Amino acid sequence: MITVAELAKLLNADFKGDGECIITGIAPLESAAAGHVSFLDNTRYRKFLAETKASAVILASKFDLT
Repeated sequence: MITVAELAKLLNADFKGDGECIITGIAPLESAAAGHVSFLDNTRYRKFLAETKASAVILASKFDLT
């Protein structure tokens, strides 16, 4: 298992939120559950972002959600 902060450090990525959250697996946005990390790179899947149950989502730099 790994925390969000540890994962972000390994990926040389910034993160927002709870860095102590434990990641237990990987899953697609639409089927992720608590403890999972997912990713968003293709705009076709952005519709799943608001509803995902993933504990963390890695976003491609082209997605500006600020």
